Amino acid sequence: MTYESDWQQAMQIMVEAAKQHPLYQELLPKAQEQRRQTRRKFAIKITPLEPRAFLRLTDNWIELGLVYPVDTDARRSFRGEISQRILAEFATAGIVIASQTVAIVQSPSTMPQEQPTPTVG
Repeated sequence: MTYESDWQQAMQIMVEAAKQHPLYQELLPKAQEQRRQTRRKFAIKITPLEPRAFLRLTDNWIELGLVYPVDTDARRSFRGEISQRILAEFATAGIVIASQTVAIVQSPSTMPQEQPTPTVG
């Protein structure tokens, strides 16, 4: 996104898009139970189940990322659906997606051009 856009609002939109998706709501209770069992069995630190947005600054734009739990069978459809929702909500909020623009310029010909023969007269 552009540096002029509201990055805090963008992160909130992304997290809410994942949280409110029906597949996430369906997965959450199962994931919480699996997490409890795994924690008891292996005594390891487990990452949160809540969707989390991340931000990275670049020279030209702010890069945002989103991490969320999802069933492996639904990964593509889930990502596609929340991506569409995020884009729609970014548009509504006036958040601009940044992109690198490259200008293609025609360079002068490297082949020498024939000069017209001067006429004497």
